[in-house]
Amino acid sequence: MFKKEFTSFDVAATVYELREHILGSHLNNVYQLDPKTLILKLHMVDHPAFQLVLKAGRRLHLTAYSLKKPPRPTAFCMALRGYLRNARLVSVEQYQFERVVILLLKTSRGVLRLVFEVFGDGNVILVGEDNKILQALTYKQMRDRNVLRGEVFQFAPSGGKNPLRISLEELSEGLKASGNVEVVRALARFLGIGGEYSEEVLVRVGIEKTRSCDALSMDEVKTVYSNLQGLLSQVTTGALEPCIVLGEDGGLVDVVPFKLRQYEREGIQLQSYDSFNEALDEFYTRVSAVEEATAGIEVDKLKNEAERLNRM
Repeated sequence: MFKKEFTSFDVAATVYELREHILGSHLNNVYQLDPKTLILKLHMVDHPAFQLVLKAGRRLHLTAYSLKKPPRPTAFCMALRGYLRNARLVSVEQYQFERVVILLLKTSRGVLRLVFEVFGDGNVILVGEDNKILQALTYKQMRDRNVLRGEVFQFAPSGGKNPLRISLEELSEGLKASGNVEVVRALARFLGIGGEYSEEVLVRVGIEKTRSCDALSMDEVKTVYSNLQGLLSQVTTGALEPCIVLGEDGGLVDVVPFKLRQYEREGIQLQSYDSFNEALDEFYTRVSAVEEATAGIEVDKLKNEAERLNRM
């Protein structure tokens, strides 16, 4: 089974590279490929055009592939074009190490924010200088916030403590308060970094992931904290080793910004890439092809079953 979910580490690595490559570019056009997917076409003097894929709730990255554009733009797409065509991209930021990316765009109407959410069902929200929502891919009324045109924009409640700002004392207290919960689960919940990177920290320090939090010594907590900071440093400073992870059968497993110890085992293959965006582009293009082929097989099965029932 291949990777389905973008992590906060993936967001951090992608944002680091986007800052390197597309800051200062101008937005030529916006396309909406399907209900969840946008393409931002960007250009910069003396550079080929960039295509930034935004798939709400799933992923974001530059793509080198030519993607088929629909003959008619959606109402949301047209609205974004009206606000953002010829805008200059002045900033790309990750919000508090969450799965949220903020594109700051200088337009004739002022500096607007395009907020891209990669968690849950995802969303793309355009916010004005007065911090009010101008447009959204999906409008929602929720218990903790509303995403409605004209309302003040609010970020979703945090998925955990910001790991970039947490102190050793805070981590120690958080794990202690988790009692007999497995340490891998406690780290994932407390820091909001997901199971994959919680497990990676524990693999690197040699602590069994099923250990209960109340069984950890202070020295072990210190080692966990130190290794967590090391992983964070790799994505925030751009010390990346992007690769696609393949299983024993050569099937897609994962795409990661740097090599993970949990994949250092027999039968696992790593394909290295020059950039994380390139690795993401290749991985998700191949995943989409597999999903489309699988969907085609399911349709054929349904057709065959319908024909069988008709004959009966």
